[in-house]
Amino acid sequence: MFTLTDVLSIAITIEENGEASYRSLASRSTAPAVRAALLQLAEDEAAHARTFAGWKKEFTGVRVSSPLEKMARLMLKEAVGDRSFGLDEVAEKDLASVSDCLKLAANLEEDTVVFYETLAPFLPPDPQTEAGLLRIIEEEKKHKKKLGEMLASC
Repeated sequence: MFTLTDVLSIAITIEENGEASYRSLASRSTAPAVRAALLQLAEDEAAHARTFAGWKKEFTGVRVSSPLEKMARLMLKEAVGDRSFGLDEVAEKDLASVSDCLKLAANLEEDTVVFYETLAPFLPPDPQTEAGLLRIIEEEKKHKKKLGEMLASC
C-alpha cells in the first residue's frame, strides 16, 4: 500500500521532471513561438509541483509501513525516476507548432490521470486518502481542459 504522501511525492517528481523536459525542449527549439509555448508549459508544471508540495504539507498522518510496503514505495519511486511520461522520446521536429506542443501536453496530462487512477487500488481506503487522490486527478484534468481551450484558440 502507498500513502497519499507517497503519491504526492511522486506527483511532485512527475511535475518537476515535466518542467525539466519542457525546458530542455525549449532550449533546442529554433521557432520562437514554439519555444515560448514550451517555456509556458514548463512554468505550468513548476506551478503544479508547488501546488502539490503545498498539499503534501497538509497531510501529516504517519503510519508504520511493513517491509513489503516500503519496498513497493521504493519500486514506484524508482519507476518514475527522472522520466516524464513520454517527453523523453519527443524530438524537436515533432513540435513544429504551438498546436503540436499543446496536443503533446494535453496527452501527457491524460497519461498522468490514468497513472493516478491506476494507483487508486493500492492506496488505503480512507476518506482523506481518497479525497487527496481525487484532488490530484482533478488538478490534472483541469490543466488538460485549459490546454484543450488553448488548443481550440490556435
